[in-house]
Amino acid sequence: MRFYSQHISKARVLSSNFLLSALQPQIKCFSSFIKLSPKVEEAIKNKTPIVALESTIISHGMPYPKNYETAKAVEDIVSKEGAVPATIALFDGKIHIGLTDSQIERLSKAGKDAIKASTRDLAMVLNKNAIGATTVSATMVCANLAKIKVFVTGGIGGVHRGAEKSMDISADLVELGRTPVAVVCSGAKSILDLPKTLEYLSPWNLSSANEAAELIDIQHKIGLKNGIVFAVPIPEEYAESGDRIEISIQKALKDAEQSGISGKEITPFLLSKLVDITKGESLKANIALVKNNAKIGAQISVQLAKIGSQQKKMFSTIRTRDSLNQNEKTHLPQILVFGGGTIDIISRIGNEVGEISKTEKNSESIKDNSIKTNYDETSYIGKISNNFGGVGQNLARASHLLGANTILCTVVGDDIYADAILKNMKDIGMNTQFIMRLNNNNTAVCNTIHKPDGELIICIADTSIVEKMTPSMINTVLENNSPRIIAFDANIATETMESIINFCSNKNILTLYQPTSLQKSSRLLGAILNCGKGTDINTSNVLELSYMAKQAISRGLASHSKNIDITFHTMPNDISSEVIDDCMVLSQLFKYQLITLGSNGVLVVGKYSDSVHINHIPALFAGDIVNTNGAGDSFVGSCLALLSKTDFIQKNTLSEIPFTALCNISEKSRIASIMSLKSPSPVSELLTPAIYNESNTISN
Repeated sequence: MRFYSQHISKARVLSSNFLLSALQPQIKCFSSFIKLSPKVEEAIKNKTPIVALESTIISHGMPYPKNYETAKAVEDIVSKEGAVPATIALFDGKIHIGLTDSQIERLSKAGKDAIKASTRDLAMVLNKNAIGATTVSATMVCANLAKIKVFVTGGIGGVHRGAEKSMDISADLVELGRTPVAVVCSGAKSILDLPKTLEYLSPWNLSSANEAAELIDIQHKIGLKNGIVFAVPIPEEYAESGDRIEISIQKALKDAEQSGISGKEITPFLLSKLVDITKGESLKANIALVKNNAKIGAQISVQLAKIGSQQKKMFSTIRTRDSLNQNEKTHLPQILVFGGGTIDIISRIGNEVGEISKTEKNSESIKDNSIKTNYDETSYIGKISNNFGGVGQNLARASHLLGANTILCTVVGDDIYADAILKNMKDIGMNTQFIMRLNNNNTAVCNTIHKPDGELIICIADTSIVEKMTPSMINTVLENNSPRIIAFDANIATETMESIINFCSNKNILTLYQPTSLQKSSRLLGAILNCGKGTDINTSNVLELSYMAKQAISRGLASHSKNIDITFHTMPNDISSEVIDDCMVLSQLFKYQLITLGSNGVLVVGKYSDSVHINHIPALFAGDIVNTNGAGDSFVGSCLALLSKTDFIQKNTLSEIPFTALCNISEKSRIASIMSLKSPSPVSELLTPAIYNESNTISN
């Protein structure tokens, strides 16, 4: 089996019609057009294996009754392999996912009278209430809307012969560049220009259905939005007929040219001609390969479901909420934090290149060039220390130490780093029941190298394990707990963010997002684009703010609005207009923003009706700084802890956070940030509720 990853240029992707871009951000807008069969609906609910099947092969691929017999045989093969078949077609203004026997027969008898519906045709066919048979591209769109990850067909479209003149390129290739569905097939149709089609695809060899399922699972975890093609070899008994069929294709192409047939009519014409020329040999080969693909596709879907089931079982020991007694219910977490738990390895170059003491730093005899700025490729004497880190872990630690009932949900490896994290969290009294260990994986590690004065040279982070925290895993945690606040960082996959956002939206739970880097900060925007909802609070730094604002505009999620009233409370002159503009852009996606400005303090931004309030809170004096890692996380962790103490959170009556309360919380949380700067650890072990020097209840 050969795997092809789709790498299509943005220009080619955008050249397709606008239907998907208009509807995909709001799946609910499309849901009224979808009708699931009872079996498919039950399979989606129970997360059992499902295989999507196209319907053009029924209507346009072969004559009646052979098409009906083949369609039923393919569904039977999928069922025997343990998956639920979901043939997709359009009837009476609805997208039917999972057809009845009578619907398959109706489509089979309609034959070429049914409209061959590509992605661009979906809206038109639905509007006409016509019978539509879905092509590969349209089936991918419909399957993705139903969250079906595996789709089986005979062959995909590609670059047509003579495309250098006709520019005839199948919509299948375009859809593969933007829709995360795995297509199990026999490669591109032999009637196409296969060398040119392969220019779009990058092949890798796979050995098993399990390996293919693992690949699909990883792709969804890391939030990739392109499709995957699994090209399955045709059965050996039909392989030798390839040369004879190629000769027949050349004759059929000449007939098509003489008859003036082109566009989407060319494939059905050629297939029909081939059946006549080969006296049915090509039809038998096509039916055999479709059946074989159905078998392989079902096996992949079954393995994919097993992966999801195994991951869910890792949290199966969590007790349901109904099984808890009243005393246990009162101790359910008020704050759940999803994100990375890492070991930070901090290396600081020292003596050989001029380590400088505090006294020497203040001496006028030390020249500016005394600290080496360029480093040779050799070893250096220095100091290396280990700390507990990761944005998610930092947030949870700070919030816990400051008195909030907080639990971290993360994944760690089966190694000594994981042992250290779990032991330390238990030592400080944290609940570790939602920290899952994954065998044959490494715990996330962040390795930073610093100059003698502490300035960062380079950081290498291996946090890929965090992306293996799937929606099925976190849904088990969410469904059995009722937190008042959920925070998550940008280390988790986009698909997992979507699950969190949807759950919190339905349960009226306050959400907070903490970016982790420029590269990952925009992951949340992908989740917003897919589910049409965002988080309540964004806590980016000024660089992440700028990057996210640009990304939000480029993705069509926000714009430079000039019609929103701004109320400035206090604002120094050195805050640039670009920062304010970026805040206004992101205020279209977030109700509240806490923008950390480093030594310039914090901007508090709140949107209330059609007005945006902005207040600047200056930084506290830090004095001698020991460590710059974790100051922002400690600030946000403190904000979480203080938010959980407010009346509107305690009584679960949140409609909006009063701006004065948000500013008050931000002012108090600066203390946690300063303590982090003075601590060798990202989160100071000296954090306690007493640092606020007053009641933990914040006035509204």
